[in-house]
Amino acid sequence: MYEVMKNIAVWQRFKAGEQARLLVVGMMALWLLLAWLAPYLAAHGHHDLYAVFRGACHQMSERCFCVHAQPMALCARCTGIYSGIMLAALLWTKPCQNRKVLLALLGSSASAMLLDVALETIGVYHNVKWLRFATGMGFGTALAPILVNALTDVLTERASVKKTTKNLS
Repeated sequence: MYEVMKNIAVWQRFKAGEQARLLVVGMMALWLLLAWLAPYLAAHGHHDLYAVFRGACHQMSERCFCVHAQPMALCARCTGIYSGIMLAALLWTKPCQNRKVLLALLGSSASAMLLDVALETIGVYHNVKWLRFATGMGFGTALAPILVNALTDVLTERASVKKTTKNLS
């Protein structure tokens, strides 16, 4: 009986993980689509979409990729972070439960991003957008499994609370 219950719990966690993964992919795809649409709409006189992203990014135009001769609503690094989260969540199908490995990957990618900031600050190079995008992509790729695991935990917990509440009724 215990083995059956254990298998059911594993299956429920797997289902919650798939839901979490697809939810993260969908949210990031929508976010990136809106960031890409902002310059298109701005070229046609509608600048409202930039306000949506103002809290998520500094939006310094010289650090943004351009679409229709207008800066995107996210800088190159933020575009890389959100792209990395989306692509890693899309391609990462087997959950990693080793939190030490995940945190080590996150720390090393954050270090690469900070090194990029430091090298630019001391004047080694200036405003290399593709490098900003690449370091952001690395950080987003490392962040995705942590986000998916956290969301899976929330969905699994919510499902067990619903089941417990239903059994108590």
